Amino acid sequence: MKRFTILIATAMMLFLMLSTAFAVDYHYFVFDNLDDQKGHQEQGGVLVGVQWNNLIDLYYWERFETRENWAPYSKKVPFGSSTFSQYPTEDMDVAVIPLGTSYVLSSKVGGVSILDKVKELLDAGKGVIVIGSAILLDSDAEAQSWLSDDLGIDLEKNGVLSLMNGNTYVNYKIQGNGSDDPIFGAIGALFNGGEQQNGGDWNYPSRYYQATTAFQLKDDATATRGALVAGNTDYSVALWKEYPSGGKLVLWVSDWANVATYNDLMYPYTTAIEWIVESLPSPGGLLETETEDLDFGSVTPGESFIKTLKFRNNGRKDLTITDMYFYNEDYNKDHPEEEPLPLAFSLDGDQSFPMVIPPGGKDKVKVTFSPLLGEEYKDYDYSDDLVIINDGMSKNTAYIGLSGVGGKKTNYAPWLNVFETDIDFGKGPIGKSYTREAVLINDGQADLVLQKLEFEDEVQEDFQYGQTYKMPQILDPGGEYAMLLKFVPLEADKKYSTTMYVETNGQNDDYEMGTGNARLFLNGQTISDKAPADCIIIGVGGEELKFGKCSEAKDTTITIMNTGEELLTVFDILFDDETTEYYSAPMFSWEPSEEFTIEPGEEAEFTITFNPTSNHEFYGTLNVYSNAPGSHAHHYIWLHGDGEDIIAVNEDMITGITTNVYPNPVSNNSVLELNIDNTTISNLDIKVVDMQGRTIQTIANDTYATGTYNFNINPEDWAAGKYFIVLTTEKKQTMIPIIKE
Repeated sequence: MKRFTILIATAMMLFLMLSTAFAVDYHYFVFDNLDDQKGHQEQGGVLVGVQWNNLIDLYYWERFETRENWAPYSKKVPFGSSTFSQYPTEDMDVAVIPLGTSYVLSSKVGGVSILDKVKELLDAGKGVIVIGSAILLDSDAEAQSWLSDDLGIDLEKNGVLSLMNGNTYVNYKIQGNGSDDPIFGAIGALFNGGEQQNGGDWNYPSRYYQATTAFQLKDDATATRGALVAGNTDYSVALWKEYPSGGKLVLWVSDWANVATYNDLMYPYTTAIEWIVESLPSPGGLLETETEDLDFGSVTPGESFIKTLKFRNNGRKDLTITDMYFYNEDYNKDHPEEEPLPLAFSLDGDQSFPMVIPPGGKDKVKVTFSPLLGEEYKDYDYSDDLVIINDGMSKNTAYIGLSGVGGKKTNYAPWLNVFETDIDFGKGPIGKSYTREAVLINDGQADLVLQKLEFEDEVQEDFQYGQTYKMPQILDPGGEYAMLLKFVPLEADKKYSTTMYVETNGQNDDYEMGTGNARLFLNGQTISDKAPADCIIIGVGGEELKFGKCSEAKDTTITIMNTGEELLTVFDILFDDETTEYYSAPMFSWEPSEEFTIEPGEEAEFTITFNPTSNHEFYGTLNVYSNAPGSHAHHYIWLHGDGEDIIAVNEDMITGITTNVYPNPVSNNSVLELNIDNTTISNLDIKVVDMQGRTIQTIANDTYATGTYNFNINPEDWAAGKYFIVLTTEKKQTMIPIIKE
C-alpha cells in the first residue's frame, strides 16, 4: 500500500512537471457564455426565430483561431470567478465580452460583475471589446455613471432606431468617422444593407431585430465616437477610448450580427483587435530593428566604414537570435556554378550565437562595409541583405537591406547615433534610485566631439546624472560613450518625464534640434506610498558631518532613527560617485537592491570613514533612500573634511597655477583669483558645478599666459549648498570647493 501511494505521488509529480514544461501562456480571451446566440432570420419574406449554436465561434473566436500570431495565445473561456482565478488580470491582454441582447454591464455572471471586471482590466492597461445591444438600457446607477462620467455618453439623448417599416425589415448602414477614426474610419459603406453601396448583392444581416440603440456624446466626452448611423450622423453605435493606464476600450451598443453579414463584420472587429494589441508586448519574443535599411554611402575602395544596427525584444518571452549571415555569401555557396556576388559587408568583431535577449532587452551589432579593390569595382553599387534568424513572432527571418558605393569617400564626417532614445526607468516605490544606461555611438569616419549634455529643466531633481561627466569627450569612429542616468522620485503615485539634450559636432540632422544634436526621452513612474504619509519621519544624526582637519583616515558614526509609528524601510544608502574617492562606509557594502527595516522608535548606526588624499577640503554627499513621506524619502547628508599634512601628488591637477576664492562662503562680491606661473595654458575652461555635476555658471573659456587674473562669481540665484569651481584643460582638472549660505 505504501509503495502504491509513492507511485501515485511520483506520477502526479511527473504530470505536474510535464504540465508546467508544456504550459501555454494565454493572453487573448473570448468569453463564450454571455451572448444567447438567438435572433431572427428572413425565410420566405418572413422573420423567424433562430438559434445559432456556432455564432460565438463564427463571429468572435474565428479571428483569433485563424490568425497565426494570435492563435497560440488565445483562449475561449466562460466569464466567471473560476476563469479569473486561473487566468489573472495581468495575463489578459485582450478580453472580448459579447453580451448579446440579454446581459448588461451591471450583470453579475459566475460571481463576477461585468462592469467591475471591465474597469479592472482597463486600470491594468489591458484591452477590452464590449459588444451588446442592451448596454444603454442598463438602469443600474453605477453602470449609468460609468457610461456618462467616464465615457461621456449623453444618457438623455440615447436613441432607439426602428428597423421596421410596417412588417418589413429595413436595413441601415454604418459609416466611419473620417481619418481620425483608427478603428472604423475605413468602413465606408461596409454595412450597406439594401443600399447596394458596394455593388452586387445586398449584404443582409445575420440576425434581425425590430430596433437598435444608438447614442450621442457630450461635448466634454473623453471617448471618441465612431460607426456613425448614416442619415443621422448625430448618432453612433460604437466608441473607443484610450486610458492613462494604457488600457484601451472598444464599445459597440448594437449587436454586430444585426448590422453586418459575417464577411462585413471581420474588418472592423479585426482592426479593433489590432488597435489594442499594437501597444501591448507580444506574447512571445518579438524582434524589432531600428531600421530595415543601412546605407553606407560612398567609401574609398580598400577602406572600411562601420554602422551600428540596433534591435530589441518587444515581447514577453526571451528572444533567441540563432544566426546572422549575409545573403550574397549564402547565395554563392548554393550556386557555385554562377559568377559570385561581391562580398563587401561583414559583421565587425566576433559575434557568437545564439544571442538571447530578455523581454524588453536590447542589443546591437556593427556592420562593416569594405568596398573591393580593382578596376571592375570602380564606382560599384553594392547591395546585400543581413539575414537575422530568430524565434520571434511575425519576423522569424528578418532582412536588413545593405547598400553602399565603392568610390570617393564622402563619409569623413562624424555621425551621432543614440542606442536608445526612449529610456524608461520603470515603475516602483519612492525612496529608491533607479539607474539606466544611455549609449552614444560615433557611426561616422571622423572624430565625434561630445560638446554638451543638458536636461530640459536643470533645476529638477527627479532625473540626474549617475556620475560626473566631463565635457568635451572625443569618440573615435565606431567608438561608444556610455552614460549612467539616475531617476530619484520624491512623490508617490506620479508619472515623471523629461528630455535630455546632447550636442556634438556630428552631421546627423535632428529635424527639431538641428545638425549634430539628439534628444533622449526619460520616463519613470511611482506607485503609492508603502505607509501613510503622516506616520513616518526619518531622523539622521546631523544634517552635515564635519570631520575637521585630518592627516589620516578618521571615522564618524551616523544614526538613522524611525520616529514614526510605522515600519521604516531603507532601500539604499549610497555615496555620490565622486564622494567614494575619499569617503566610505566600511561596515556595509550596499547593493541597489538591498534594503533593511527599522521598527518604530528604533535606530540603526553605521560608520563613515574619511580618508583624505591631499591637502585640500573634501566635500561629499551621502544619500539615504527610504519609504519616508515626501522629501524625507531621499535624505541628503553633507560630508566635509579637510586634508592636512598629506604627502601626495594628484597627477590630474593642473600644474603651474594657484587659486584663491574670497570670501568663501561666497557672496556677490566674491572673486576667483588665478595665478599662472611661467607657462601658458590653452583652452582653460572655468565653470561652477553643483553636487550633481550640473553647470551652474560658466566663468571663462580662453587661453591665459603668465600673470594674475580675477574673475567675478555671481551666486545670487544659487540655492544654499555646496558647489565646486572646476578648472579644466584638455587633460587635467582642478576643483575648488565653495559654499553658498
